[in-house]
Amino acid sequence: MRVEIRDQEALARLSLLDVRAYLSSQRWIAVGRYGGVASIYQRKDDSGRSHELLLPMREDLADYAARMGDIVGTVALVEDRSEISVFHDLVRSGFDVVRFRAPNADDAGTIALQNGVALYDHARDVVAAAANAAVKPKRAYRGNSSEITKEYLDTLRLGQTEVGSYVLTVLSPVQPALESDQKSLFPDSNPGDEPFSRTVTRTLSQSLRAAKNAIDEAVATGKLDPFEAAVDSGVSSNLCEAIARLAGLGSGVDISLTWSRVRMGPEANTHYKFTEDNARVLSEAAMAFREREPQADITIEGFVIGLDRKPEEFDGKAKIRGFIDGKVKTLSAEFILPDYRKVVNAHDQKLRVRVDGDLVKRGPFQYLENARNLVVFEEDDSSAFTRIRP
Repeated sequence: MRVEIRDQEALARLSLLDVRAYLSSQRWIAVGRYGGVASIYQRKDDSGRSHELLLPMREDLADYAARMGDIVGTVALVEDRSEISVFHDLVRSGFDVVRFRAPNADDAGTIALQNGVALYDHARDVVAAAANAAVKPKRAYRGNSSEITKEYLDTLRLGQTEVGSYVLTVLSPVQPALESDQKSLFPDSNPGDEPFSRTVTRTLSQSLRAAKNAIDEAVATGKLDPFEAAVDSGVSSNLCEAIARLAGLGSGVDISLTWSRVRMGPEANTHYKFTEDNARVLSEAAMAFREREPQADITIEGFVIGLDRKPEEFDGKAKIRGFIDGKVKTLSAEFILPDYRKVVNAHDQKLRVRVDGDLVKRGPFQYLENARNLVVFEEDDSSAFTRIRP
């Protein structure tokens, strides 16, 4: 029994560009026009029988929904599938689809409510990590994301959950590639250019593959060095931690990507499986990445408590004890030549200083790199610094 789709509103919402792209990807060929309202498409099925359909040329035609219904029915007949299945493919043809499968669902395909909520949160974190890496690969991302990343995340849609344990689908919209139209309308455009949304999903696939390879190497060698080599491929503490948390919700997590039909995919559809044991390795890598990645643009205010050499031999390296975000920390810092004398004077006179830089942790020690914007306070009138005064 074949179920027909008769919901006119749902059929009317099908995108003309997406449907055209789907037909092209499934070997339907445009062979002519039907007046000025439709294009004629033809295709032969596996038995050699020829089929024909009419694709509207505009979405404002009065019978647009009816024509889309005919297309869904014809495609379902040719592909020997249900109309519902074809309709879902047409709806999603304008999206790269990222699926997160939780293998620990029960026989009815349900999971605990709190695990479901966490699944949504961590799935978003995985995609956000890929978006950040698409802008600039780093070991760790702290604070606010870039504007382009925020704008992209706002475009994501949630698809319906699917049969097969519990499957969460994230839909990433993809701008259609109009090859012949691009050449005529935009002669200076580079056909190799791709929209940011596709750059993100491509980076996601690349980073998931690199993470899997890094896990295998780390287990074999007992070292986390393979993860360091995977940073340029988009692996970060944020990605590792998000995957680890997804895998930790139950019996691992499966992540797959299906490329949009409206733009050629960079590779075959991909699938990656992460186990609970993988999660432990990823958590360790995430922690190491966070320690190694500088925390940019921090400010420390306090006192110079030591010089690595005597004042007359001072090479720019000093220790500062002061406040960072309300907490007392002791950092080693290196200052450029113009600030040498100021630092030595602040040390000798026990004067309060303020300096900006990038905080880096190496083992148990913390360092201030790229020290800049040094200020020496000639008179100290702040009682807040009494307990750290040298």
